Amino acid sequence: MKILSGRFAVKDVAVCALVATACLLVYFEYCNHHVTTLVNRFASYVRQPVAVNPGAEEPEEFSAHETGYQEAKVRVDDLAETLPAHKEINRDNPKDPVYNVPWMDEAYWRSSTAPLSNMFVGSKPLFPPCTDQISPGIPDWGPHPYMGPFAYVNRSKNPCWFDETHQLLCVPYFYLAGVSKSGTSDLFSRIIQHPEVIGSGKEHHWFDRRRYYKNQTFWEYARSFRKPTSVVKETLEKHDRSNYISGDATPSYFYDSYEWKQFSGNENCTEPRVILANQIRHLYPEAKVILIVRHPVNRLYSRYLFDYGRKPKERSEMGPQQFHNRVVDGLNKYTNCIRKWSLRHCVYNKTLWETVHQLRIAESMYSVLLEDWMRVFPRHQILFIRFEDYAKNITAELAKVFAFLELEVSGEQLHLFSQSHPKNRGQYHDRGRLLPETRAILERFYEPFIRRFASLVGDEKFLWKDI
Repeated sequence: MKILSGRFAVKDVAVCALVATACLLVYFEYCNHHVTTLVNRFASYVRQPVAVNPGAEEPEEFSAHETGYQEAKVRVDDLAETLPAHKEINRDNPKDPVYNVPWMDEAYWRSSTAPLSNMFVGSKPLFPPCTDQISPGIPDWGPHPYMGPFAYVNRSKNPCWFDETHQLLCVPYFYLAGVSKSGTSDLFSRIIQHPEVIGSGKEHHWFDRRRYYKNQTFWEYARSFRKPTSVVKETLEKHDRSNYISGDATPSYFYDSYEWKQFSGNENCTEPRVILANQIRHLYPEAKVILIVRHPVNRLYSRYLFDYGRKPKERSEMGPQQFHNRVVDGLNKYTNCIRKWSLRHCVYNKTLWETVHQLRIAESMYSVLLEDWMRVFPRHQILFIRFEDYAKNITAELAKVFAFLELEVSGEQLHLFSQSHPKNRGQYHDRGRLLPETRAILERFYEPFIRRFASLVGDEKFLWKDI
């Protein structure tokens, strides 16, 4: 007996059912494949706090046993093959190249700041909150209040104000914020020879260290400028205006926001939306920033010799070969981080820095750091000096500094300041020159960062082609 009338018999229905079942199976397999792909891709971009595990498997980009320049160069060239390729970029939403190196551009665009890179924020956070539990602004900062700006006395060139007890307090007019082993001690020693610059010690380290490790309060930091405060107060009592200024020459400020997880406004973030630059600008919006920078490779080796030369147990072993071994280990760990996370996440990662024997690889990644600072400070409030130019012609570079600080100086004064005894010259160069294979590895790694840095500064001399 037929169940259906017309042309459709039972056997016809059975055939249709089999065909429909086959189509559904093919469809579900297709969906499953794409859903799995989407889930995996989403999982790879989910941002959650991680601690880089020093025991985790690392890429074999570099070998500590390489001895020849050509072999080292080939090994570095292999790096690109072990990191994210062009095909992993989402072509439905292509991103403009920044570093012109695919895996670095991938890491750049993973950052929450990347889409906002052209947005000037001033003292405000660099990107929206990472959690709904805090306001978009910068709230007060727990045990170490996020201070300022204050009602600064308009008759003083230096930022000074009267507290609740009517005591005058002052904070720096300028910051020599970086970078270490680039002549900062020597430069600052010459700046404070100007009669209108009142010295109060070089490295205060309040923003990056002492408020955490020594529980130094903001008020203690402000009172550490007693000498300039006293001079400004006395001048104001005698005259209508004071043109005296003070500065904080802490060269680690440029890179050392390693305690960013303690900054209010960075809750639940995997990279900082508030860094030291935000806090310095918030304290005194007109603050001037001086950055004297050195070729990244030479700076890193000089820093290594300085750090380990101060450690008696390490001094006997330090030298070009030990540095090479540590560079190999450090670059492997940083590239392994960059292939998984954003550039900013890796540069500001304190755990990662600690696992590379505190070798300051990230401090030489100037472009990543500068991009943040330039979103906080207007370009006219930052002065860039090249260490190599300063070493060749101190007088010319000092003239730029005094003009930037709006200080009058005569030719005779400049000559006198330039002839003073050098400060903090390297002491351990007898340990040997940098190995050619180490230089090849480091130059290859830093090349994209150098290009980007020169572009941000707007000056090709920071490509260091003459070095």
